[in-house]
Amino acid sequence: MPPLGSTQVQFTLPSKDFAQATILLEEEDAYTRDNNQSLWVLPPLPRAFGFWMRSEGEPTDLLEQQFLQAAMESTGDGEWNTWVENKKRASDLKNNDPSKPLDFLMVLGLSGWFEEEGLAPALSQYLTNGGKVLVTPPNDAHVRMNRALKDGNLIDFTFGGMNRTAFRMEPYRIDVLEKNSRLNTVLSGDSVRDLYLTEIRQFITLNDPLGLDVPLRDRLGRPLVVIRSYPGGGKLVFSSFRMVPQWTDLPMRNSFLPLLAELCGVREREQQNGGVLRVDSGSWNGVSSSDSSFSSYGLLQQGDQRIEVVHPLVESFPEVMDPKDVIDALTGTHLSSPSLGYDNGELVSDQSQPLWQWFALAAFLLLLLETILAAPAFLNPHTPEVQNA
Repeated sequence: MPPLGSTQVQFTLPSKDFAQATILLEEEDAYTRDNNQSLWVLPPLPRAFGFWMRSEGEPTDLLEQQFLQAAMESTGDGEWNTWVENKKRASDLKNNDPSKPLDFLMVLGLSGWFEEEGLAPALSQYLTNGGKVLVTPPNDAHVRMNRALKDGNLIDFTFGGMNRTAFRMEPYRIDVLEKNSRLNTVLSGDSVRDLYLTEIRQFITLNDPLGLDVPLRDRLGRPLVVIRSYPGGGKLVFSSFRMVPQWTDLPMRNSFLPLLAELCGVREREQQNGGVLRVDSGSWNGVSSSDSSFSSYGLLQQGDQRIEVVHPLVESFPEVMDPKDVIDALTGTHLSSPSLGYDNGELVSDQSQPLWQWFALAAFLLLLLETILAAPAFLNPHTPEVQNA
């Protein structure tokens, strides 16, 4: 393309693929470093999720992890890998390392092990910083779970015992969603009918969840899921039942994926530019501890961070506007006349008198004329005096 020119290109891009284009100038201009530009069309970087659970690996925890991991990896538009598990970040989060936090954390079977490892402060800080957390109860020792949540100032509710479906009795069902709720706008048609047919075989009774949102209830009005929202955008979602067949058949239903995504807010994307960090050439990258700078232009990937090195704006901007155009924009087009010239980039005029003196003279003459016309009548000697008034 020519300098200062423009063009438009249209193309189709296969799914799970990327495209790269190069823009070249037909002829050289004054600033040659930006005569070769590259553009990329790339899928956004996947966001990271992780798990916390007891270290010995209870079978129920492992089974629940498999269901939730499969659901998270399936969340998205079906074209890109939207979510990926990151065990290292989940482990670093236990040490309250905020450098690269997870986008979504799932705490499975929370009970005494959570309190023994002292994870409440790290989880509370993660929620305060805007993290999203899903918590599921343990198979037993629910009193220790309730104490860990209350002592850690995470969720305060009254534990009311365990509800189990008796043998050959009708299972618990999910109540009709509220008309103005967000879930009702997402789950509709076949998906909402599938949700209402979900069998819940056991769950924990939560009494008086004051100050908490209850997006899901059973048909007797008892809370099944409670949510605590934080001012910084954090969200703690507590499920009163586990995502395993012994508790419910929800993970085997089509409504499981959209329900999980909407309850936990995992479809909300906060990254901009597809997760690409743009830096000027020669500046510090800001993403690595090494004292290195980027001097070459292009797209790089450092770990799980994409970095695009671009031309500094201060170097490219002088080539956008001609010096004459800059003078016209600052002083006005009336000064762009043959009497003006350029000497080493500076404005030179052959006029000997500045214009401000003429403006000052005109203002003085107008003031003098106004003073004469406004003089009192008795000061005029040709005006006869009035006698015997």
